[in-house]
Amino acid sequence: MDGKGLQYAFIGQHNINDLWIHTWIDTCHYYYLLLLIGNV
Repeated sequence: MDGKGLQYAFIGQHNINDLWIHTWIDTCHYYYLLLLIGNV
């Protein structure tokens, strides 16, 4: 997860559902990058 998820948590502009969505998307991006690196 990149810093955006934590940034949203500290700013508090988003509700819990939005934070969950952003965290889930960040996690998916992280694993996707790992898969890309592993396939190179």
